[in-house]
Amino acid sequence: MTSHAIADKLCRDLVRRVGERDGRHFIVTPFKYGDGDLVNVYIVDAGGAVFFSDLGATIYRLEQAGVGITEGRDELVNRITALHGVSRLGDVLNKQLNDAPNVGASFISLCAAITRISNLELIDARRKHSALPATVDGVLRRLVEPVRGITRDWVNADIDPDFAFPVDFHANTRGEGRNVFTVTSREKGVHVSAVCNFLKANNRYDPTLAVIDVEGGVTGRPLRQLQSAVDEICFGASGEEETRIAAFALGEPLNFALRSERP
Repeated sequence: MTSHAIADKLCRDLVRRVGERDGRHFIVTPFKYGDGDLVNVYIVDAGGAVFFSDLGATIYRLEQAGVGITEGRDELVNRITALHGVSRLGDVLNKQLNDAPNVGASFISLCAAITRISNLELIDARRKHSALPATVDGVLRRLVEPVRGITRDWVNADIDPDFAFPVDFHANTRGEGRNVFTVTSREKGVHVSAVCNFLKANNRYDPTLAVIDVEGGVTGRPLRQLQSAVDEICFGASGEEETRIAAFALGEPLNFALRSERP
């Protein structure tokens, strides 16, 4: 199967272009490494088995950036690959296509694993822990759950049997579904965009709200990408924004304009 044939099976938003380098075919994706460069996904045919692969680029780039793969980070990489159903052979990350019922899901699974691993350089134990997820959870418990149910870490098992694309909060009773995410870092913003694109690629169009921590560093291009992936954005979860979060989850009109830039 050629790279062009595979690209034709993917959602148009997942493919920037198709290229070839040193005899290897690859797809340029809209996903980004921690340094902002676009992720290339290679098509590898090994003895009749076809894979999406990073050819070792993800971990190599971390090492070039001075981020050593310590024992703890190595275990974290293994956990991330297991979460997304990605195999790891040394430093190479692969996702096999042959048995996959949905090429797009396999493609996004590998890209999501790559973006998560590539952001290891941003991990800092001294970074302040965001209170936003707990705050949003509290808003939903007080103002929404008495009216309609909320499922936490929800996945659509029909299209995501590996549970690789969870939704933070899913309103799933009385009316159409509603998805709410908390975004506390650039990495989480990339993940939320991946989940939204995965759902859309599988014709799931529940309205989506991203609640952004204003101290989380989600600005510039990552913010614009997130804005294109979700339907609504709030900055923080207090005052007027608390009301907007509850109104969105309940499926009610927001009653005031969406702010498109952080304060």
